[in-house]
Amino acid sequence: MRILSVHDGHNASLCYLCDGQIKYLLLEERFTKKKNQGGFPEKAYEWILKQNDFQLSKIDYIVLGCFDLPVFDDQTKNDFIHKLFFFCAELLPNQIISSNKIIGPYLKLVGIKRRRQIREYAEKHFFASTKIKQVEHHEAHGYAALYGSGFLEKGDPIVIFTIDNSGDGLSSTVSVWDRNSGYQRVHENQSYNSVGELYARVTEYLGMKPGEHEYKVMGMSPYVSDSSSDEIFNILRENYLDLDSSGLKFINKASYDRYLINKMKNDFFKKRFDHICGGTQKHFEYLTINWVRNWAERLKIKRAVFGGGCFMNVKANMILSQLDIFDDVFFMPSSGDESASIGSAYKVHQDNSSTPISSLDHLYKGPRYTNEEVEPILKKYTDKIIYQKKDNIEKVTADLLVENKIVGRFKGNAEWGARSLGNRSILCRADDLGIIHKLNKAIKKRDFWMPFAPSILEEDADKYILNPKKIEASFMTLNFPTTLIARNHLAAGLHPFDHTCRPQLVSKKWSGDYHRLITYFKEKTGIGGILNTSFNLHGSPIVGTVEDAVETLLNSKLDYVAIEDYLVNPKEAL
Repeated sequence: MRILSVHDGHNASLCYLCDGQIKYLLLEERFTKKKNQGGFPEKAYEWILKQNDFQLSKIDYIVLGCFDLPVFDDQTKNDFIHKLFFFCAELLPNQIISSNKIIGPYLKLVGIKRRRQIREYAEKHFFASTKIKQVEHHEAHGYAALYGSGFLEKGDPIVIFTIDNSGDGLSSTVSVWDRNSGYQRVHENQSYNSVGELYARVTEYLGMKPGEHEYKVMGMSPYVSDSSSDEIFNILRENYLDLDSSGLKFINKASYDRYLINKMKNDFFKKRFDHICGGTQKHFEYLTINWVRNWAERLKIKRAVFGGGCFMNVKANMILSQLDIFDDVFFMPSSGDESASIGSAYKVHQDNSSTPISSLDHLYKGPRYTNEEVEPILKKYTDKIIYQKKDNIEKVTADLLVENKIVGRFKGNAEWGARSLGNRSILCRADDLGIIHKLNKAIKKRDFWMPFAPSILEEDADKYILNPKKIEASFMTLNFPTTLIARNHLAAGLHPFDHTCRPQLVSKKWSGDYHRLITYFKEKTGIGGILNTSFNLHGSPIVGTVEDAVETLLNSKLDYVAIEDYLVNPKEAL
């Protein structure tokens, strides 16, 4: 069975699932060069149509997003129906606007425009209407985490948690899976009671971009003591969002969207930036961890998976992973709305095929270039660059890292998602804190409080991170406490204050060339990890093409770029 699944909202994506295996995962931003590009992924769709192993005529089902109108910019956010909800959120009593009973009428109203939009997609792209399916938003998040985890092979019951800002009228759900009953939802909560919405509005209040910069609030929080964060925590819990008396549901005590911002202008007046960050993260952890724990105790299920954008909060994920109530956990990589295309494809396949779905072993599912394709592109830049083909580019790159050089790496299939996993990465040594200043000056321009992250050889994991449950950690989805030797070998890849890290454990099976590179580095230095950050200019998406890689080199102070088997450096650096 062949399924093409499209997410046309915030950070648009495309997934091609063939006989239960993901063949391609694409993000539209990599093609348009616009961070978190929303809307129908036109450029990604154009690319996949050109692939020899894809034929639209052979597609069995086309999944086109969810039931609500996608929201990804000011224009879509200000659609009349969405504005009507914001207006009602301010006027109607909380018990009405926060009730799940209004979800059906809301989706019925918005569904008229959504169905028209989908018909327009079908006409433009020649989709047969009989093949089109839709999947509810939080069900897509849940299926992505459930089938991506590989836990179904073990046969034990699984609890599925989803939390995000909003999708199809919901902001959080709890579901269970077992071998006999399949996937069953046991709880859902309306968008008005949204943990993600509150965190986004705090981010906006602090002058940053909601839906993108929440990680900066999280990154600041470890610097703030409990006593300094308590005031904001108490304000948020008492006046904004809390758990109900059962501890199983989030309840909104304040308002929504811009009305939250107006309230914060009074409540946070003259409060310190860092204290607001610390209190917001503390409040988020209090809500999510207690909610998850309470549901786990009620359901008595020992294996859990997590999906939805709020579970990109790696600091909270670390605490969730440490809960004694769970034997095993899985956090969906890049679990924001971009993952909805994956979950939707899984759901439609599961409903229509008996072929097993393969777990998400790796994310290297994007475009790749051959050496024969790379060289003609490099020739266009001969007035600005020098390039040489190397017999062993991994060893050459490792030697440069040993010499304290900063190298961009562009090799193999592009990794999907928000995290660079070695194939579209900027690499350098992690044992020298001075490299952080050099890296930020060269290209990243990262806020001074924000940490970088390491790639660690899988076989050296126990040497550097504390992971007694042996939780899967290939995708940079959660933090771990670190060992004393990590604070020496990987200092530049740890959070400067609490020394936690968000690692990528690099396996020989799925990342062979990258594993080989780090192994060469280890042979020279005795260190089994390096600093890995995304290959992009500040504010831009991760590079998508060879041209992007070269232009990034020329518009930064990177020392080298390794593109497939070619080593490239700017002429002016000589």
